[in-house]
Amino acid sequence: MTAAAEDDNLVYSPTPLLPEIFLDLDLMLLTAVDDDAYRSAIAAGTREVISRFEHLADPRVFCASAKSVVAEVAAAINRLTDMGDNRVAQWLTTEVLDLLVAQEQLHERCIDTLRAAGDIDICLISEVVSSIEATAANVRDRRFAPLPECCGNGWDYNVKLAVLAAMSAEMRRNPLRKQLDGAGGAAGSAEFNPYVRAMFELELVTHRRLYRILYSLAEHVGVDLRGDELFQAPEVVENQKL
Repeated sequence: MTAAAEDDNLVYSPTPLLPEIFLDLDLMLLTAVDDDAYRSAIAAGTREVISRFEHLADPRVFCASAKSVVAEVAAAINRLTDMGDNRVAQWLTTEVLDLLVAQEQLHERCIDTLRAAGDIDICLISEVVSSIEATAANVRDRRFAPLPECCGNGWDYNVKLAVLAAMSAEMRRNPLRKQLDGAGGAAGSAEFNPYVRAMFELELVTHRRLYRILYSLAEHVGVDLRGDELFQAPEVVENQKL
């Protein structure tokens, strides 16, 4: 294999971002004298966020994301299907996997919309934010289906392992905050940027609700999580930030 071919097969960690990179953008935002200047700074920060997502999407860059959670939950479902437990597999598919996939598709659509616009403005950002906030509201109010009923002499040990694998995938979610790594500076932060704030809120409400329902499923199939040091109680997780 040639050196060039070896380079093509290498996978890299995301390029770290230094706060100094966005100093001019920070000044642009914090010294804005009117709404137009402020909105221009937010639009510029959003462009930096989109640029960061494009970097993370490069196949040569390894960064755990929501796609990683989707892949691990799908793998757990496949194991359940292979062992013939379609009840839990179907429940995980409709109540967890489908929700995660729909959110990943929304995430990609929002990026594509903002990227395709070229010249991002605050009106377009507001439209994207509205779609994300509507999804977050639906997740917050979602009623999950009843947990699958057990048949026979209790749950198989491998079913318990598969459920724990799905729960672990959600527990180890790599937050968008870490993925973005400060892209856009203050203008790309959740404090000032409505797009980033909406993404963070959707991620947080999804994480809390899915972790709680997966925790309930684990207990339902016979996993004793009392006092477990790895899997915290949902009440603890719901008071934590990602």
